[in-house]
Amino acid sequence: MELPNPYKGDTRGCKDMQWLDCMLLWVALHQDQFDKEEQMVVWILYHMEDKAADWPLPIIGTIIKGKANTPTTIPTMTAHFKEAFADPNAKWAATQKIAAFTQTASMAEYVTEFCNLIAELDWNEEVYIAQFTRGLHWKVKELLSIKDNIPNNLEAILPP
Repeated sequence: MELPNPYKGDTRGCKDMQWLDCMLLWVALHQDQFDKEEQMVVWILYHMEDKAADWPLPIIGTIIKGKANTPTTIPTMTAHFKEAFADPNAKWAATQKIAAFTQTASMAEYVTEFCNLIAELDWNEEVYIAQFTRGLHWKVKELLSIKDNIPNNLEAILPP
């Protein structure tokens, strides 16, 4: 796996978290290059530039000075990163998008986009199923209406 490009801070929300996930994966795959978890944290923070570079500098400074209450573990650094860069309205935005979401393309594209939207939500399975079927194209709904056995769990409803 190649090292992800430095994080620039010019986006907010999902793209930010994808960058962090890629960095965490890279660090996990190369953990033999680090003696301590603290070094992994500093290394990730060091790979931020442009707008985003201002955020990690004080954190790196406190880690180097050994001050207490600094994010020296991956989970605490991740929490601080989410607090600073994640979209605080991600759930609300996903709720709005999924409420208006309908099938306008292939089933594969519909399923992919639906799965991307529900990744931001923490609803129960019955609501996901209802929302998925509500957004289907009317022809697909018509075909489903004549089936004898409609699955009642999300894995069976979402095609692979």
